[in-house]
Amino acid sequence: MYAKMIAEQRERMRKQRVLQQCTSLLNSIDLQLKEVAEDIRYSSFVGNTDSTRMQMKAARELSLSDPDKGLLMAQEASRSASDILSIAYSGHKQWSDNRRMVYRQTAETVNEIKAIPIESKKLQLEMAALVSRLDANLDVAAKPEYLKQYVEEIKVAAIAVKERDEREVIRREVVKKVVGILEDQGFSVDSPKIKDNVVFITSTTPTGKAAMFQIQEDNMMKFDFEGYEGTTCKEQLDVILEKLGSDEDIKTGIEQFVWKNPDRIKKGAKDLPYGTQRHMAGRQ
Repeated sequence: MYAKMIAEQRERMRKQRVLQQCTSLLNSIDLQLKEVAEDIRYSSFVGNTDSTRMQMKAARELSLSDPDKGLLMAQEASRSASDILSIAYSGHKQWSDNRRMVYRQTAETVNEIKAIPIESKKLQLEMAALVSRLDANLDVAAKPEYLKQYVEEIKVAAIAVKERDEREVIRREVVKKVVGILEDQGFSVDSPKIKDNVVFITSTTPTGKAAMFQIQEDNMMKFDFEGYEGTTCKEQLDVILEKLGSDEDIKTGIEQFVWKNPDRIKKGAKDLPYGTQRHMAGRQ
């Protein structure tokens, strides 16, 4: 169930983000077309934008029912808009065809990357740095073959940032759910801590029992329990897993786990915190 939960949560979030990305991209295109049409330096070079605006309208409508197809249409509209803008700028600045091509390719990629929604402030800075690297090429004459490779490298880096942010959003939801369930079960839960990109959740009861969770970047979870007699530890975990699996928003559950060396757990060995000899793990 855990692998299924992660997949379902990721897909729901992906569609929400695709819709956000589509809306942001279309808003950006609309603003750029308006600005260039109202700027006397470029307005005389702006061609007919009716076809592009029809694409934009259709993309907005389609994105509400099918975000993926809507984004594809929005990206097509972005390419059309970039062509219109590059012609306008080229006409005013008297660029060569190659220079216009460089601008069009770079501006199109900048628009697409800026439209990607990122929640983590740290990753927002990383994405902004990528955009800055592209922005620097907007006013630089570069060979098209060099630019194509450079733009592709930036795109790959931007996708990696987006995927890291998506995993972190899911993990935050899982962490909140685990903490809430532990508190409902009578545990006193310490504030989650992160070290080496692993979130650690430690909780205890007044009777001396302890439950500890690790949630890694890929959302694999490991568990440790102390102070339990025999397999009562497993019984406690089963209760927690049932609660995790009943959540309609997160749909959390654990598909598989490994039960090892219950005697060490019963003794509450202190030398094996989060140890591989006595943990249960749910894997994607």
